[in-house]
Amino acid sequence: MFIDQGKASGLLVGNRMFVVRRGDGKPANSHYLVGQDDKRFPARELGRVLIVEVGDKISIGLVTLSVQEIGIGDTVMQQKE
Repeated sequence: MFIDQGKASGLLVGNRMFVVRRGDGKPANSHYLVGQDDKRFPARELGRVLIVEVGDKISIGLVTLSVQEIGIGDTVMQQKE
């Protein structure tokens, strides 16, 4: 997975991250939900990512867990150690 964060965001190889999405999940078209970020709702975890390569502004992560389809625009958050 490509992530639009890198060294400039403080990422390091080995960091663990969560992929999350906020929304109520009501629209019938599931493609509409990909990348949804409705701040009125709590974030739900879609998966976990291990950072394997870090560039200045872009990183590459290995998806280690996926409980729902992850898509372009979904939010990636760093796990606190």
